[in-house]
Amino acid sequence: MNKFLLLSLLTAFHCATAQLNSSGGLNFNTKDVELAHRTSLNLTGSGKLPIGKKFTLSFEMAINNPRSFGYIFRLRANEFTASLLFVQFENKDTSYLQLIINDKKIENKIPLPKRNLTKGNWFPVKLVLDRGKLNCSLSINGGPAANTKVNIKEDSQAELLFGIEWEKEEYGNLDVPKMSVRNIKILGKNDKQVHFWPLNESSGLIARDIQSGNDASVLNPNWLINNHFKFNNIARVGPFKNIIFFMAVPIIYSQAQDNFLFFTKDYYLSYDLKNQTTKKVKFASPLQHPGNIVAYNENKNKFYAYYFGRGLVSEYDEKQKAWSHVDTTGESFQHYYFHNSFINPLNGDLCMINGYGWYTYKNILQKYDFIKKKWIRLETKGDYLVPRRYAAICKKNEAGDYFIFGGEGNYSGRQEEGVKNLNDLYLLSMRDTSIRKIGEIKKMPKDFLPYSSMYYDSLKNQLFMMENSKVEGAKASKRLFCYDLSSDTFEVVSDSLNGRNSFGAPIFYSPRYSEIYAFEKVSISADSFYININSLLFPPMTEKEYNKLQKAELSFSFYNKYGIPAFIVIILILGTIVYYFHYRKKQKAEQPALHSITETIKTSKVNSIFLFGNFQVLDKNGKDITKEFSPKLKQLFLLLLTKSYNHSGRGISTDSLSAYLWPDLNLEQTKNNRNVSISKLRTILAHLGKTEIKIDRNMVELSLDENVYCDYLELCKILNSGDSIKEKIHIIKSILSRGEPFQEISYEWFDGQRVHFTEDAISRLKAAVGKNELDDLSKLALADSILFLDSVNQDGLSLKIKAYIALGDHKLARSSYEHFKREYFRLYAEEYSKPFSDFLN
Repeated sequence: MNKFLLLSLLTAFHCATAQLNSSGGLNFNTKDVELAHRTSLNLTGSGKLPIGKKFTLSFEMAINNPRSFGYIFRLRANEFTASLLFVQFENKDTSYLQLIINDKKIENKIPLPKRNLTKGNWFPVKLVLDRGKLNCSLSINGGPAANTKVNIKEDSQAELLFGIEWEKEEYGNLDVPKMSVRNIKILGKNDKQVHFWPLNESSGLIARDIQSGNDASVLNPNWLINNHFKFNNIARVGPFKNIIFFMAVPIIYSQAQDNFLFFTKDYYLSYDLKNQTTKKVKFASPLQHPGNIVAYNENKNKFYAYYFGRGLVSEYDEKQKAWSHVDTTGESFQHYYFHNSFINPLNGDLCMINGYGWYTYKNILQKYDFIKKKWIRLETKGDYLVPRRYAAICKKNEAGDYFIFGGEGNYSGRQEEGVKNLNDLYLLSMRDTSIRKIGEIKKMPKDFLPYSSMYYDSLKNQLFMMENSKVEGAKASKRLFCYDLSSDTFEVVSDSLNGRNSFGAPIFYSPRYSEIYAFEKVSISADSFYININSLLFPPMTEKEYNKLQKAELSFSFYNKYGIPAFIVIILILGTIVYYFHYRKKQKAEQPALHSITETIKTSKVNSIFLFGNFQVLDKNGKDITKEFSPKLKQLFLLLLTKSYNHSGRGISTDSLSAYLWPDLNLEQTKNNRNVSISKLRTILAHLGKTEIKIDRNMVELSLDENVYCDYLELCKILNSGDSIKEKIHIIKSILSRGEPFQEISYEWFDGQRVHFTEDAISRLKAAVGKNELDDLSKLALADSILFLDSVNQDGLSLKIKAYIALGDHKLARSSYEHFKREYFRLYAEEYSKPFSDFLN
């Protein structure tokens, strides 16, 4: 008991005094999500706020979408009310902050130029209620105030709410602009601060008042501090159809236009970061090749394109929507696949370096001569640059210096001498075409390959690079890393993206939004896909800082409010409870167990395989062994699993297995690779009970231990049983809610199976509706399950709307429809045409 108390006290005190990251705020979920998931912040959940003679509310806010509309906050004190409304539709170039007093708009309002309303652009807001002067004033950035006369009763107590107001039935109370808020303060007499909510939490439904302990309550929070470590998917662009999945879709970021451009040979898609809209532009004269490199000279606002192995360069004419000098040369000797291209800031030259072609890794620096229409080699001097492909490059400054990092290759450049991952860093100077080796980056993950570009922070002398998968296989981890050139440290500064990236996508930094952007492909079929745009707030947080923040969260709040004495009291109480339950354990064990009449979902923590959401495997002791699966072993495992547990259940032949996994090797090499891989996989699967890989008469079959749980097989079992799914619908929804099926698996052989599984699962779920055996809540769960599989499935939407209507919740029915429309537009870049009223008939 004494040991328990001492350990708990020391741990609590350490966590309580941990310092939190100053980058914080609360992002409000609004019309981009369903009504039930929108955000509300109630500052008076622990008690109302006295108005007194003078009451000042100040906070910082950012408008994340200038096209949104709604209430920022509402204040009520007896009969007095004050609301702040963001209005965007009255003027093309200007939005307004409209103060509403006792349900009447005041004459003066605060103008906000729309060009300044961008995500990450914070500005201070101040509301002053002066009961002595009978005045209310609103101001931003310390500028001129909008004033009006008010009459507030003495001893008034105020309620204060930001975001959606759930308790009011009027539809207007559900309108909230797409905004972020932080550093909310209440000042009283003599402008003395009496409350302060920094909103720097990272989890939970409580916002701490670090001034006086009057903690606020939050519904559906989206804590901004997490966005300094966790990537946020802000958009999905596409679909891109009839394009081979490993071919690049070049992505360009125009800082001046504030948009991303995604190029194919026939058109480009433009995504506007500010307005969050997508448009498609078809080329009057398309490019010849399906795979191209596109470079952008931002100073001249010119786009250049050429075959991604190196070829003639075409210039794009925006007015004519056409490319000039379209390259028709095709394959030729001396290609430079997977090279790095850039625009020399000193003279605007289009340059390239590195690459691979005809069994040779390259390190040649070249520039394009637009007069002679050919690439010219530039001689380099200084240190030897090891020939490579898959390297990353970024501009250091406007003086023509470039960092080049990593990739794979070897010293001679000859492929027959083998290939290795490179962790070296170089500086290329275009002033004299010299190369200087900076050194080797230490303590890097095994088989690390970067995305094709990096970002350099000159203020902190840091390089940021994304981890990438190898082209021939999937890799579960795609994180952002930071290399500090001053301290020679290399650290993880983000969580992992979910999808598979295999196309050398760049990363970009936006100084306007203080965000880093990374991209990933999401396969639809063998030749069709979407591209996800993901953002991370800058500066990012290291993994160590983020984990420390999570541990500090709960204890800091309590410590700040009550101090160490209260901690000691609580720990004593907890110790007493532990002792009590230890004393009662024997008596409790002898009591008969109560059995619920409702079947519950067992969340397996041991012997488990998860294929929905992130691929994950837990062994018989509950240890996560996912990282033991290399890309090739994961592919082998999934082949055996799906082929052994299909309708035939016979496994897969050794010839078919080799054709899937080692198509380019000769017979002897294939056999050796197959035997080694199966042996390694057997070693891993030995941790899953009696799971075996059997080989009989050239057939390879996977046999799982009967105690092994696999979410994919469990769902197939339920759907294929022919029994009623009424009692299983909650299990189905639980499985599907984990994420998209096989969301990080993008093998060409698997795409058809993925599509077949999704279509078959949706068909069986829809068939259950026709049996008229489900109540309305079960229909709602079934509709969610269908939409988990296909987010724009019209039958799923129809079922969801009708279920909500039957349950008497018209608001959530309408909200589901609006959410579906936004998702449809995001995926297809066109409006969903079917009106809401059609679903009611």
